[in-house]
Amino acid sequence: MDVKKYFNRYKAPILVTVIIWLMIGQYSSLVFPEQTSTETVETVFVPNAAEDGGLQLLFLGNSEAKKESEYKQRREEIGLDEDGLLSIMSKMKGLYAYEHLSEQGKTLYAEIYRIFITRSEEILISSTNTNVIDTTCNYVLADHPEIFWVNGYTYTKRTSGDKIKHILFSGNYVYDKTEILQKQTLINKEVEMIARGVPVGSDYDKAKYIYEYVIKKTIYDPQAEDNQNVISVFLNGRSVCQGYAKTIQYLLNYMKIPCTLVSGVAGGVNHVWDLAYIDGEYTYIDATWGDTSYQTADKKTVSVIDYSYLCATYNDMATTHSFSNILAVPQNTNGSNSYFVHEGTYLKTYDKEQVQKIFDNSYKKGQNSVQLKCSSKTVFNEILDDFIDNNKIFDYMEEGEEDFSYTIMEDKNVIIIWL
Repeated sequence: MDVKKYFNRYKAPILVTVIIWLMIGQYSSLVFPEQTSTETVETVFVPNAAEDGGLQLLFLGNSEAKKESEYKQRREEIGLDEDGLLSIMSKMKGLYAYEHLSEQGKTLYAEIYRIFITRSEEILISSTNTNVIDTTCNYVLADHPEIFWVNGYTYTKRTSGDKIKHILFSGNYVYDKTEILQKQTLINKEVEMIARGVPVGSDYDKAKYIYEYVIKKTIYDPQAEDNQNVISVFLNGRSVCQGYAKTIQYLLNYMKIPCTLVSGVAGGVNHVWDLAYIDGEYTYIDATWGDTSYQTADKKTVSVIDYSYLCATYNDMATTHSFSNILAVPQNTNGSNSYFVHEGTYLKTYDKEQVQKIFDNSYKKGQNSVQLKCSSKTVFNEILDDFIDNNKIFDYMEEGEEDFSYTIMEDKNVIIIWL
């Protein structure tokens, strides 16, 4: 995910319209000519970061009572009366990002969510703090991968001197209602097909199946259409990190496994991945980094799945990923739900019998790799020295194997042997 901030300003005293684009990795300079009226247009590319603050629903004085009445009526028409807000907020309970907001922030979250769902425009919202609005909008989209038709938002603010009296909020919608219905129908069919293959078992078993599905189905392609939403994976099979992560989230949520989007930097670029609540524990999933490949001795490129990023701990992720401060995340260190523990490839000592069983099991399942994680650097070095320096790797491989490729992740104490 790659987001930058740019400002193009025209100053005037009363009305300001701001356009916020949340398209990741794509920038357009949208500058509007200065008007003869008192309008000011400010075009902004905003990073998904801001601070929460106080919210207050402000209405203007009697001189604009008619306009205010219209604003209230438009809110009520889309279900943002008092009862409607309470109903929306009740349905949002338990969602990760939502629960990290103040009560006032939750009200704004419900407003923005409803505006997006109904594809509404120019709706009065309860905050005049643009930083709060940006944070809350990002929280809504972090919790809701199903909102695939929004790639940004605009707001118009009415001011009196230096004071903002109120803000009207609109989503930036890339599909109309008919297109949304058509694409959602196709997505539903794909999701139902996937769900039929998900194993009955633990959350981990379901998460592993979904992780493998997304990686096998998807080609990483920065030029892919709709690569910031789930359409790119479900319908097109080509995406970038945002598409991978939102699809993982969509499917886990469908399986009643809580999941939200988190962001930061990985590999020197802005990036997003998933935080999922797996079998009673928060873990991290990054299908983008799990979608990898290696080159064989005869220069052939082989696509493989790296399981280091399936149900990883905070510490494991932190060796390659830097977490942003947009949303507080749990710093879990318990690796009991990791791939290596579940699959029996976590080594506390260099147990040669255990290693042989791991290799035998991988061959039996037709896997193209053996992935080992060591409990310490001492065990890691001992195994690596024996495999490579002493050439003992062939003792574990099937008879007739004459060469092999391997990958090591020293920070994670992980050794991957490509079969």
